Amino acid sequence: MFSPLPVPERFAAGFPYGMAVRLSQIRAEAQDGAGMAAEMAATREHYRELGMPVAIVAGTKDRVVDMGRPAARLQGKIPVSELQLVPGAGHMVHYAMPGLVAELVGAVSARSAGTPRPTRFAAAVD
Repeated sequence: MFSPLPVPERFAAGFPYGMAVRLSQIRAEAQDGAGMAAEMAATREHYRELGMPVAIVAGTKDRVVDMGRPAARLQGKIPVSELQLVPGAGHMVHYAMPGLVAELVGAVSARSAGTPRPTRFAAAVD
């Protein structure tokens, strides 16, 4: 999930490993994964209808989901979106670059409130 970056110490120390391997949790994850494709297919035709600002954030080294091309396609379908690809980050971009993610949330929130605020994207992960 974090590769190619290391697992942050605070995540490793605080993650409830025992809960992640419970049968009920594994079953819930499987059900979520099985239904995801159908739900995505059902909603993708409505992306163009979104009127609120949207920030799309993806790590360029994501080994869980190949987000490069899909993220760019998604941005093309949502008229009020911006795409931020984070070089060197994996799937857990919000752990690799929490400041960037917080900044994007703030910018999107400001635009939603009708107060345009320029974003100053933090330095990307090498």
